[in-house]
Amino acid sequence: MTRRLALLIICIVTLARGADAGDELIVNGDFEDGVNGWRQFWARSGDGSAQVFSDGAKHGKAAIEIKYGGSADWSFQQATPLNVAPGDLYELSGWIRMEGEGSATLSVVLYDGQQNAISWSYGGRTVAATGSDIGPWRKVRSRFVVPDGCRTLIPRLMGSGAARVQLDNSSLVKTGTLEQ
Repeated sequence: MTRRLALLIICIVTLARGADAGDELIVNGDFEDGVNGWRQFWARSGDGSAQVFSDGAKHGKAAIEIKYGGSADWSFQQATPLNVAPGDLYELSGWIRMEGEGSATLSVVLYDGQQNAISWSYGGRTVAATGSDIGPWRKVRSRFVVPDGCRTLIPRLMGSGAARVQLDNSSLVKTGTLEQ
């Protein structure tokens, strides 16, 4: 009887998680529709670029490539903030490859109800170059809980230092809540 009860509980929990799993929240995270859904590339020094490329994308026909020659920070982020609630659980992931001296981080920016930044790089995973040539595609993934006081978030790729960074198949999915 104990084994059957345990199996029943596992089935119920699995079904509950599946029912609560959300849709893909990043608009055009595979860049198959150009830069639709993304803001213009920003760098503290004012230089650099974000361009869609099709030669060597991880999946599909397109990916984004950031080229930055400065030493300061840069950012490429989604255009529209997402409404969230404290206690929401999310999974953020993407495929990144790069070359250069800098680093790149896939993360989210958190904002309070007055649109003040709570964190500029929450739930982030950082990648650094593995050599002077473009490295292999590496999957980055993080799971995070939305903290108290947070009302919106924006997924983004950010970095610092000179680098060529490529991103493909970025994804953000709500996986449930702490209450569940």
